[in-house]
Amino acid sequence: MQQWWFPNFRLGVESQELIKSLQTKVGSLPSTTGATISRIAFPTVANAPVTSGFGWRQHPITGERKFHTGIDFAASIGAPIYATDAGIVEFTGEKGGYGNTVIVKHTSVSTLYGHASKLYVTPGQKVTRGQMIAAVGSTGMSTEPHLHFEVRVNDKPQNPRPYLQQFTANSYSQRMRAFLATIRWAETGTEGDESYRKLVFNGTFNHFSTHPLIKQCALINGKRVCSTAAGAYQMLDKSWYDLQPKLKLTDFSPASQDKMAVEYIRRNQAIADIEAGNLDAALKKLGRVWASMPYNNYNQADSGDTRDLTDLEKNDTSFSIKPRYWISRGEVESKLNDKWNNDWLLGWRDICRSTDERTVISSIFPKSACGDTVLLMLPQVDNKKLISCLVTNLNSLTFDFVARQKVAGTHLKFFTMRQLPVLPPESYTQEDINFITPRVLELVYTAWDMQPFAQDMGYEGEPFIWNSNQRALLRAELDAYYAKLYGLTRDELRYILDPADIYGADFPSETFRVLKNNEIKQFGEYRTQRLA
Repeated sequence: MQQWWFPNFRLGVESQELIKSLQTKVGSLPSTTGATISRIAFPTVANAPVTSGFGWRQHPITGERKFHTGIDFAASIGAPIYATDAGIVEFTGEKGGYGNTVIVKHTSVSTLYGHASKLYVTPGQKVTRGQMIAAVGSTGMSTEPHLHFEVRVNDKPQNPRPYLQQFTANSYSQRMRAFLATIRWAETGTEGDESYRKLVFNGTFNHFSTHPLIKQCALINGKRVCSTAAGAYQMLDKSWYDLQPKLKLTDFSPASQDKMAVEYIRRNQAIADIEAGNLDAALKKLGRVWASMPYNNYNQADSGDTRDLTDLEKNDTSFSIKPRYWISRGEVESKLNDKWNNDWLLGWRDICRSTDERTVISSIFPKSACGDTVLLMLPQVDNKKLISCLVTNLNSLTFDFVARQKVAGTHLKFFTMRQLPVLPPESYTQEDINFITPRVLELVYTAWDMQPFAQDMGYEGEPFIWNSNQRALLRAELDAYYAKLYGLTRDELRYILDPADIYGADFPSETFRVLKNNEIKQFGEYRTQRLA
């Protein structure tokens, strides 16, 4: 192991500092003339199915992994494309991979409509909400007829889903509709007619500032923003992928949001409590599926217990672990002094048991005090992207396989880590760094408290949404890449994953037995082996 990765220093405090206060991002797009962009009309024919969402995906033509900056709606050629709000046409014509495109400007907000077959408006023309401005086509980089729709704020693409408001659900009681309106408020951030101004739970409150759980809310810009809204957003983001195919939902309208919410509420037997206005009882039942609820019991100081985070909590980019012990930031800074000047740390878990899936569990985490079971590594290199390569190396299957042969007990101390085969910085080419670092960024930057690391990596965007399937694919790509960096053959990697895959089921040796058994139980297959 290269010693200059690893100076002789250890942060030996016995408590953990607060990482960061809970941050909740709730906002709305700016208003436009004559309409509010936060309640936009649907951009094409009703019930047009979503064929591709906002976020990272494999490009259907080039095959490369690329960020999809809008939502695709399947529709036949010639189907109408509507302006979602009043504005002025900023651009019409061919625009690269978008094909025939219309861009409508709404103050600092604009909407983009791509792959059209026909354009019915011209630059400078004023359009009204719901006006037909183009027809669906398959121009540009397109494999089938569809509308590519984007919402942009200051020319930066935003997730359009929260703003696709078209219908109003009236099939539920007044109290149920008020509960569901919470979700629409979380999605739109608006104070319109369907917003939190109409929320009434048995007369308990009619505004978020008077919510009975206001003490559980985060202080943002001098005002308390209720965690109910953040929780609603997390539930929707999770439930769309879970319930959309089961409920056969065709859009992300308020009606669909209501159906998703009702299904989650029904599954947790909380409908009767909501109907009766018994909010506390309902929240206790929904705590496990609604990320920001105060009944999640992650307050270890009160419960004396620990647990794994739920996927919903991991999906919450504002969620932070509440520590059991506290220490002043000045104490942490004085310990680090001139040894480390970043607002994040790199370390690994000392405890490594035979029942764990991996021996080496390493991570980049916010700068904070940590106990003696979190051992720190302070790389003395200026290139932060090389440090991201280091943490990937430590978490690779190949590195873990070697560690398993070396560690005799349940501790992975400094003297052992120094003997393990870490790739030196000079072994990485620019091509290697370009492949590794964007994947590390997406795996690490899933919450705002890791923004300093993202900025050091040259990324100024929002945190990446926690997607378990996407993360498994990213880890597999990195595992395979590091196997190549270590010079392994395909069969040698197969042996590391499972010797029985090479020598047959009777071979008397195992490597990642716990990982294999857990994945077979959860997914019905050894997923890591297949992906890598």
